[in-house]
Amino acid sequence: MLRIESRINGTIGRLRYREGFTLVEVMVTVLIFAILMAAIHTTLLVGQSSWQTNSVRAELGQELRKAVDRMKDDLRQTGSAAITNVPINPEVDSVTYPDPDDDPAYAWYTTITFQAVSDVIDGAVVWETDITQFVAGEDLDGDSNLDAGEDINSNGVLDVPEDADGDDVLGSGEDINGNGKLDAGARFQKVVGSTHTVIAQDIETLRIRRLFTAPDIIEVELSAQKVTADGRTINLGVSYKVQLRN
Repeated sequence: MLRIESRINGTIGRLRYREGFTLVEVMVTVLIFAILMAAIHTTLLVGQSSWQTNSVRAELGQELRKAVDRMKDDLRQTGSAAITNVPINPEVDSVTYPDPDDDPAYAWYTTITFQAVSDVIDGAVVWETDITQFVAGEDLDGDSNLDAGEDINSNGVLDVPEDADGDDVLGSGEDINGNGKLDAGARFQKVVGSTHTVIAQDIETLRIRRLFTAPDIIEVELSAQKVTADGRTINLGVSYKVQLRN
């Protein structure tokens, strides 16, 4: 009995001795916990960043779709002879212009003005009196008309202020809060006569051309840009072709 009791007392003593943790054990536990917290934090940040990126991409995609749909509907109602500022590009001249980027055969235009079909009488097309214009950007030269490429040096800062009073017509002093940046973002507008209609937001550039080999087809490129909440710039673009009327 004395031997059994002695063993029990010895075991209890050792258990009492092991009740605490050593400094090394505490430090290892803290290190593991810190690593886990850092991994969880990184995962959350990546997830948040991905969500913001996808959200902004979806917004830009929606704005681009609105611009494309409106342009397609209207350009299908015009003809080659009714377009006033996008001429048919010349033939390719690879001898004079060995670099295709310099060849006017591939030149792009930043806006398009045209007349839409009003009626067809005895097989003859009657064109609208008012001129229709599609343009992206803001007022670059201060003439109260939208031009493309309002941020000349691409530094993200407004070069010429934009529409402050919300009447969709550009005037003077349009930078409401005076921070030198766009208040409403780059716009895509349809202008008919003196009526300006905002079609889409965040549209940075519009490029249009007609190649010599396909004069009755309008090639269009649109690009959109927006900054996420964490300061990352997201760009999205689309290109398409429109068959003109005869």
